[in-house]
Amino acid sequence: MSEQSLPDRILHLIEMIDQAITQVDGGDMIDLEGLDNEVQAVCEAAENPALEEMEIVDERMDLMIARLEELGEALDNFEHSDDDEE
Repeated sequence: MSEQSLPDRILHLIEMIDQAITQVDGGDMIDLEGLDNEVQAVCEAAENPALEEMEIVDERMDLMIARLEELGEALDNFEHSDDDEE
């Protein structure tokens, strides 16, 4: 398997986050361990991106952060909807 570029890794991670949001919005439980690990790895790699990738990395990191915030909101709503049912 060839190693993905950092911008491609971030894009793949955004897709994973979008899938997690869809699952949570659909009422499904999700395992965030793999997602957490990849977010951490990408954030560490994004600290020193290649010069030619810097702009696209910044743009995709901003998008990833926005999606993570959406996921956090979806998880918060999911948890509160469980509280309402009790």
